[in-house]
Parts: sequence; C-alpha cells; structure tokens
Amino acid sequence: MELGISEAQIREHASDQSFKRGQEYFRSKAVLSLVRRGSALEAEVEGSEPRPYRVRVAFAANGLSVSCTCPYDWDDWCKHIVAALLAYLHGDALEEREPLDSRLASLTPEQMKEALVRLSARQPDFNEAIDRELDVLGLDSSQASSLVQRAVGDQASQPAAIRKSVRQRIRSLSRMRSSEAYWHVGEVVQELRDNELALAWDYVEDDDGPRALSVLEALTEAYIEEWEALDDSDAEASAFFEDLGEAWCEALLTARLSIDDGKAWAKRMRRWADELDSDWGVGDGFYNAEAAAVQSWTHRSHDERLGPDQVQPPDGLSGRAEPTQLTHARLNVFARQGRYEDYLRLALESGEVEAYSTMLVQLGRLEQAEAFGLQKLEQASGALRLAGALEQKGATEAALRIAEYGLGLEGPLADLAAWLLDLAVKLDEVQTGIRAALVLARERPDLETYLAAQALAGLAWEGFRPEFLARMKQAGDFERHGVVEVLLHEELFDEAIEAVGDTGDYHLLARVADAVLESRPQWVIEMSRKQAESIMDEARASAYGAAVRWLKRARAAYRIADREEEWHRYLADLMVRHARKHKLRPMLEGLRPGAN
Repeated sequence: MELGISEAQIREHASDQSFKRGQEYFRSKAVLSLVRRGSALEAEVEGSEPRPYRVRVAFAANGLSVSCTCPYDWDDWCKHIVAALLAYLHGDALEEREPLDSRLASLTPEQMKEALVRLSARQPDFNEAIDRELDVLGLDSSQASSLVQRAVGDQASQPAAIRKSVRQRIRSLSRMRSSEAYWHVGEVVQELRDNELALAWDYVEDDDGPRALSVLEALTEAYIEEWEALDDSDAEASAFFEDLGEAWCEALLTARLSIDDGKAWAKRMRRWADELDSDWGVGDGFYNAEAAAVQSWTHRSHDERLGPDQVQPPDGLSGRAEPTQLTHARLNVFARQGRYEDYLRLALESGEVEAYSTMLVQLGRLEQAEAFGLQKLEQASGALRLAGALEQKGATEAALRIAEYGLGLEGPLADLAAWLLDLAVKLDEVQTGIRAALVLARERPDLETYLAAQALAGLAWEGFRPEFLARMKQAGDFERHGVVEVLLHEELFDEAIEAVGDTGDYHLLARVADAVLESRPQWVIEMSRKQAESIMDEARASAYGAAVRWLKRARAAYRIADREEEWHRYLADLMVRHARKHKLRPMLEGLRPGAN
C-alpha cells in the first residue's frame, strides 16, 4: 500500500528554502537509510553534525506526524524531513520492515520485559521515556480504549478518562530536570493533538456535535488546569489553545444547540477567553468559539422560524472574534452537512472568492466557476486552487485559462507557475509553458524546471535560453541551489563559482567543487584548503571527517594540475602543525601515498 504523500504536499509544508535544501540533500545522497514500518517512515539524514539526524514520519487518517532530531524549530518541515520524503517518492533504497507492534505481539510478557531492561541498560536516557509511557498507560483497559477509539457504550466514563490522560501526559515531565523537560514539551502537546483532540475532530467529522463538545470540555478543562507546568519558551504549549479554539468553533456550529445551551456555551467560552487573554494573551481562539456558540442559534432563524427576539445575541458579547476564521468554520460545517446553497451564499456574502468558486466546481457548475474566477480572483494562490479543481473535473482548458490569468495576480507565483508548467507540458502548450517557466526562473529556479522548459520548447529553446538565465540570476539567495544546478548543467563553471559566493553551505560548496574539479582545479584547491583548515585550526574534532573529505578534493585537484609535489609538502606541513591532535593525526596519515 502506498503512503499518502505527494511532492505538492511536501512543498506545502516546507518553506521554499527548506524544500530546495531538502532536494539538494536527496540528490547528494544525504539520506543514509530509509525504512518503512507499516504506515511510518524512519530515516537517517546526514547533516552538519557528525551523527546523522533521525527523521520519523507517521501517516494517519487525520494527517501526518513528523519529527526530526535536528535543531530546526520553525513551524514548517526541515530540510531533513523533505529529503527523507523525496527519497521515499523518488528513491530506490527503501527497506521494508515489519511494524514494531507486529513484532512485539509475538513476545511473551517476560520477553518484553527483558528486551526493555536490556535497552534501558544500553541507553540510560531511555529510562525517562519508559517512565513517561508507563504514566500515560496507567489507565484501566476501559479507560484506555475510550481514549483511542470512539466509545460505543458508556459515554459518561469518557470525559473522566480524558481528563486523567491529559493530566498524566503533562505531569509525566515533572520528574525531569527543567532543562530536560523543555525538550519534551512539543512531544506532549503533539500527543494531545494526535489523541484527545483527534477524537473530538472524529466526532465533528461524523456530525456528532454533542459528543465532540463532551470531549473538548474535558480536554480543555484539564489542559487549562495543568498547562502552566509546561515550559512555554517556544510557545508550543500556548499554541495548543489555537487548535482547541478551532475545534470548539466547528463543534459548536455542528451541535445544533438550543438557545439556552448556546448562551451557556457562549458564556463558558468568554470566561476561558478572558482568563487566558488577561494572563497570557492567548484567548483569541475562544473569542472565536464564543461567537460560534452565538451563531449556533442566531443563524438558524429562517430554518426554525424563530422570532426576532429569540435570535438576538446576548448582552456583553465580546466582539473580538476573527470574522474570517469564523466564516471558514461555518463553511466547513455547511460542506460536511451538504448545505451547499448555504455554503455558496455565505462564501459570496463574505467575499470568500476561492471557496465560492471551488464549490461551484464541486457542484459541476464549471462554466460559472471559470467566469466568476476570471472576474473576482485577486490572489495567485486562489487561481491555483480553482485551476486544480477544474482540472480534476476534466476541464483542462478552463484550468489552463485560470492558471494563466493567475500569473498576473498578487502573491507568490512559484507554486502556480510550477503547476501551470506541468499542465502545459501534458497539453503541449508551448507558449504557455515557456511563460510559466520564465516566471519560475525568477521565483524558484531549478534544473527540473529548466529541462522541462527546454524539452517543451524544442528547437525554439535557444531563443528563450538567454532570458531564462538572465531572470534566474535575479532570484534571491534562498534560490542559490537551483541557480547553481542550472549553471553546472550548462557548464557555465565560472558563473557557478560566482553564484556560490561565500556561502557557508557545505553541501553546495562540495557539489560545485566536485563538478568543476577537472576544469577549475585551482579554485577547488583554494576552497578545499580553506574549508579543511577552518575545521582543523579550530580543533572541531567532530568534523574532522569533513575536513579529510575536503583534503581529498584538494589532493585530486593538485594531481589534475600536475602539482603533486606541492600537495606532498602541504600535507607534510599539516601533519607537523596538527601533530598534537591525536584524533586527526591518523586521518592525515591516511592521505599519504600508499595509505589508501
């Protein structure tokens, strides 16, 4: 069974820079191992540290869970995750292994215990992980079941089990030193997302608002009671309130509340919002939920024939809801409930052009969707979404027109241009494809785009090539990898050396050095010596292996330049200068003639 991931999804979750770097890591074979265990991928990816970084990607019905041991701490995916997923999509070194739970199922309790004890003895840090899991698993079987699947029987026991689980997850960090617990906060919050919050979303998706509210109430109450024990230096703990607020909005709008219940929930949301906002400034999600609770009855007046006095919002409504987020929540609910005319009406009234046009496509009103998009779209991202929806419905010509129109709109153009180039290649639309490629040359240049445009243009390519190369040089520093790859492909070696400049990117420098070794040995000698000497002079022992790899490049360049005697003198000088570095000395000796 294939795992549900595409290159488009990888681009969506990674910054342009991370995606480019990940591509380079994949192409330079920095993915050292790639293992699939059931619905999970595990990889080792070479990085800036001596030991490779470990990447794990778990595929589940409610999305992906990704992690990497590198220090990258932004919200998007790091280059190592990108490289691992690209290796899965395009590589051929995938190793299939039996899922761990299947292997463990055959063990007796005594064998399981023995395995854990041996592992703990070899890796003392593993003790804390075992303790944390035992705390979380310290539930009786009926409670544990209620946390991982929808309860089919006693609904009353579910909230208590959820509260207990939330407390145990958070308190599991209390035995650690604060400096150690800091590193596990994100894991705890992610566990809450993947388990308790995912359970609430399951009920929402099934249009079971009351059960969703019950789960969210228990989860929110327990989290508000306990969350201040978590180190929020990186705002990971407080960010969970945004996730809760989003779930509350859709659950409240799904629940079909009575007027009294809606008012009661609105007051509860307001109380939580004020408390969190006054102390921590993180109450926005619950202000949105307050408004959702009000809308749960005020926006049903026509269907239920409620009188005007009954649909007025209560006095003291905060008025601090974010209208756009609330609108998106209502649209999601309408779509799930099949209320398509209500969806279109709300999207049109709210100026949600993308939502309106793509829903028209889903309903089969393709000509209307195209006409509306050409008249109302303002952002390139909206054009991409509409064009993609039209293509999925088989309206490729309309999709092509929308995408071409989108190239003249506001916002980032790279994703739209890449999509349009792919479609133009399929349809053999040369002029459209070249236009898209020229946009990509400036926005997100890479060798793949260059070769696709070259193949599409055929004999006419020489007329477009100078403009592509000129636009490519206008790209920002984040696009340096793609620019260099194209220049190396075209054997414009001096321009590639100029483009790489003074970057500190080890992989990119190595890529250029290897490519120009035969033709520009002097530059390779200078760059290799500079890189190696900076490591050796600073006594960065963990990076001595990288230093030796640079020295091997220098040695090869000296040979190509017919300057081997100079290399021998240089190596002898290095061995004298670094004679006291006991780890480095034998590595340098390995570079002597006859050593390898």
